[in-house]
Parts: sequence; structure tokens; C-alpha cells
Amino acid sequence: MAHYFLRVALWQLPTMVSNAPDGAPNTVAALTHDERCRQLEERLTAANALFSGMDVPAGAKVFDIFAAPEYMFANSASLHFVDVATKDRILEKIKAMTSRYPGILLFPGTIAWKKPMQENRRVFDKDRSKKAYKRLAGMTRRYSSGAGNYKQHKDRLDTALKNNDEVYYAQNTAYVMRAGEVALKYHKMADGGEVFREDRADAMV
Repeated sequence: MAHYFLRVALWQLPTMVSNAPDGAPNTVAALTHDERCRQLEERLTAANALFSGMDVPAGAKVFDIFAAPEYMFANSASLHFVDVATKDRILEKIKAMTSRYPGILLFPGTIAWKKPMQENRRVFDKDRSKKAYKRLAGMTRRYSSGAGNYKQHKDRLDTALKNNDEVYYAQNTAYVMRAGEVALKYHKMADGGEVFREDRADAMV
């Protein structure tokens, strides 16, 4: 049986997104996404130096991991979701830094992002409403305690689509990266109240 030696660095800082008057502080909200990436790489550099100075048990396979907090790349202190172009730009920057540290498996913190529910482009038409309804139905069955919340989402979606309102499909995604590539990704499933906060009279998230 192989023996693994895990070297793990956890970067913890307040990244709470809230519009409550007494909400928790958010230490990255005033920073651009480029600056957040720069600070993330600073910590990644420090972790790499720390890992390199550790003694590895004989015969063990080394596995290095770095994790940053949820909502590291949210829009602001009060808004969760960035647009697709911003999400893609953040991902490219993070991919580039993992190329410089290919031995570290990086959890860079989640990116909360949104895309139009319905898109009509020259090369494709996309209607994500069926996927949204399926997701809401599945979550209602899986999490009975939140059934009322998911029904509200469904009712809002019914009304928004009927009125031809602007509607977005939102996800909070944890990407896992290594050596310039996305190794895997996980979309948050249960609603934590994020989406209702960003509904407007003329647009639904």
C-alpha cells in the first residue's frame, strides 16, 4: 500500500457576502479580482516555500494542497455573482499561477457567477430553464426543510419567464486546479439564500 505525505495550507480570511447592516466584515470586497489573484499567488508562493522545507518520510508519495475560502471571487461585499466574462478571466489568471506551481493542487476559493437563462447567439440557442426547473424539483425532494424556499424560486421563475423578464442562471462553483488545468469542479447544490438577495423587479437570479 502506498504511503502519502499530505502537505496542506489553508488560507482563512473573512469573505462573507451579505447586505445585512450587521453583516460580517469582508476583507477582499474592496479589492479588484486581479488584486485578489495577486494576493492568492503570494500565499501560494509562501506555501510552496513552506512545503519545500518539510522533511518527507522515506518512501512516501507527496501531495501538496492549498485551499482558499468560499466567495474569494464573489462580486462584492453585498453581491455574489459576477458575469461569465469576469469568471473566465479569473479562471485564466488562476490557471496561469498553477502553471508556475504545478505540484500544488489548488482550491482557489469559489467563484459565484451567473449566465443568462436564455441565450440566442449566431452559433447557438440556449434555454437553461428546463435545467433550472429540474434542479429545483430535485432540491425540493432532497431537502424537505427547504421545500418552501424552492417553491418560491419556482413561482418567481414562472412569473419572470411569463413576463419576459431578464433571468439569470447562477452557480457558486468550486474549481480545483493543477498545472494550468481545471482538475475538477463542483457546483454548490443547496441554496444558502444567495440568489434571492440579487433579484430585482425587472430581473431574476
